[in-house]
Amino acid sequence: LRPWERREQAWDLSSGGLDAFGFSPNLFFDGQAYRVDCSFLQQDGVSKFRISFREKEAELGELKLTGKFIDRLVLAGARQNAARIPGRKQPPEKPAVFTVVLDHPEPVVKVPVGEYAQCQVSLKSGEVSAHYQADYAGSLPAVNIVASGTNLAVLAAGGPLTNSVIAQPNGQNLGLTYRLLGAGGVSYQLSRQDRSHPPRFVVYKGGKTFHSGQFEFG
Repeated sequence: LRPWERREQAWDLSSGGLDAFGFSPNLFFDGQAYRVDCSFLQQDGVSKFRISFREKEAELGELKLTGKFIDRLVLAGARQNAARIPGRKQPPEKPAVFTVVLDHPEPVVKVPVGEYAQCQVSLKSGEVSAHYQADYAGSLPAVNIVASGTNLAVLAAGGPLTNSVIAQPNGQNLGLTYRLLGAGGVSYQLSRQDRSHPPRFVVYKGGKTFHSGQFEFG
């Protein structure tokens, strides 16, 4: 899902970008809720895949984003409604599960109410882009969007990004781990890395260089 003018550009899932993502039948994009239906069909002897979008109503709540430079944010709903069994007392029906796609969002946005357990985010500033690195320490929290404007949900996601080092003693050794941290202290990774020039570090003692080196990727 990307602008039409970029339709001829190559893209790579391993880059960490969010041109492609998993989605549910309920999609919220560009301020509108849709029901997405997918099917295969035969046309002129050729198998094709058809996707149709039908506008639908959705109850909205407010979400505040504390970070900056967000290019795209994707929220995935946490749960589906359980099957309803005739003759038994039924629990309150939960809001429909949505996949929410926000491009260049404002600090406060309106999205469908519900719980969102999975958050993905890509950042861009000028020609530099980065994405949330889920494999590293720190994670984007789940968010619960409610309908009342007095209960503003908050998500710490985005920049600015800060070069950081985590020092961990191991016997007589000291392990140094590089992190590129954003809002909420979660780790990000540059989408385009120059692996020929890894980050360097310098350790000072008494104002003089005590040791220096460079980190290794992986």
